Amino acid sequence: MLRRTVAKSYKIPKNMGVAPRYDTWNEKYEPWEHMRRMGRLVGTGFYIPPEWYNHFRMFPPLQHNFQQEKTLNPQNDSEPTQSDQSIMTAERIAVREELAGRSRLLASEGMRYYNIFWIRKPLDRMEKQYYDLKRQGVPHETAIKRVLQSFYEELTVKKRVSAIQAEEAKLSGKFITMREATVVMQVLAQVHRERLTPHQVGQLTKEQRATAQGGDGLQVHVTSEVAKKEDSEAAGTVSADSLADFLADADDGSSTPMSYKTEVSEAAYDSVPQLRETAADHAGYDWYGGETPLFDVSAAPTTTEASPKSTTTTTSTNNNKNNNSNSASSAKGAPTAAADKSQGSPAPTRGNNNNNNNREGGRGSRGVLRDTNRNNRNDRSGGRRR
Repeated sequence: MLRRTVAKSYKIPKNMGVAPRYDTWNEKYEPWEHMRRMGRLVGTGFYIPPEWYNHFRMFPPLQHNFQQEKTLNPQNDSEPTQSDQSIMTAERIAVREELAGRSRLLASEGMRYYNIFWIRKPLDRMEKQYYDLKRQGVPHETAIKRVLQSFYEELTVKKRVSAIQAEEAKLSGKFITMREATVVMQVLAQVHRERLTPHQVGQLTKEQRATAQGGDGLQVHVTSEVAKKEDSEAAGTVSADSLADFLADADDGSSTPMSYKTEVSEAAYDSVPQLRETAADHAGYDWYGGETPLFDVSAAPTTTEASPKSTTTTTSTNNNKNNNSNSASSAKGAPTAAADKSQGSPAPTRGNNNNNNNREGGRGSRGVLRDTNRNNRNDRSGGRRR
């Protein structure tokens, strides 16, 4: 008999391999099950819910898939799709329609952002008040008016309270209004769209603050217009007001009345292209490694062989030593000529060896350097032999 190599790691219920249970197989796929599990996960505070969770918080799924054997009462009051009891009569529907039609604010109050259907709405309370008044013998029109009046009185108190709270919040300096928050979000979205780096955002903010404080961010256009007097005015009847206006104008002399129109607009000052140019390093590279490259400004500029006229270059001490030793060993009159040349022009460099070029018959700088190194080697080896 073969030895069994696979160890069974779990046990399934008895007939699960045969077929799923015919009445409970769908329970783990129910929308409320998903809502409960996701709500448990979101409740930890460490998980940002997906979009469907926010949607179903506003519009909760219906619970009409429950098994009848599991409910204590199949005609369930909490289940609007299966209950026979909760259907409103035509009279109640008519009252609610009239209340909602008289005041759209009452109709939408409480169900604007979240459709939390299990709490009592102002419309429900107003309906209850209406029926209380009707029970006391108040006629229909009067009852409707009284109900709406009480609703608007409550709303006035609420608005006053919220205005006071908003004022306190603004004075505390810890809160911003929704409009300011919208502006901030738009600015952040624009920064994200421009793909600006943090130091660029800081630079942009600094510049904008400077322009706002200096007043450079606003432009004022003043337009003056001279009002023309029509001749037909004199022919009309003169009232006391127009006579007073006429006398007031006559005091000014012959000056015609001028009207000034002032327009304040934002200046077209935007440093985003300038920042983008800086970010591209003036060369088309849009990389940014988190550091600003530092340039050594004190270093003197070097010239290439393409421009033979400009001879301002840096000098190395070893070259000077080599040049002096070579010129001294080649001829006795050469050092003075080299000194005269070096006084007239700056010191020679590797690429611009005037002395060596003269001595070697105008060969290239590479050959000159090779010969110089060979001479140095010979001098050293000769010293060892001696």
